Amino acid sequence: MAYSAYAARAGLEALKQGGDAVREGYGFNLAERTVAGTAAVAPLVEVDHAGVVIEAVKLADDGSADVIVRLYESLGGRAKTTLRAGSPWPPPP
Repeated sequence: MAYSAYAARAGLEALKQGGDAVREGYGFNLAERTVAGTAAVAPLVEVDHAGVVIEAVKLADDGSADVIVRLYESLGGRAKTTLRAGSPWPPPP
């Protein structure tokens, strides 16, 4: 038996006022991952524009320890943002 889930949220104007509908969609489709323990977990990377979405963070396939970050602009236009790493990369030996 197949299972489908749907959600309806506000339209483009709500997106332009902060991009929350995009975050809600990701939260609906991808469950938040939890870890055991009491320490806070800092984000690997973050951006400072609500319309820019970090879609993927991964190590490069060539074994170089480079980090690949895939971003996209979710409001249908252009955006200027700053990408910040949560910690130094690569980590110290």
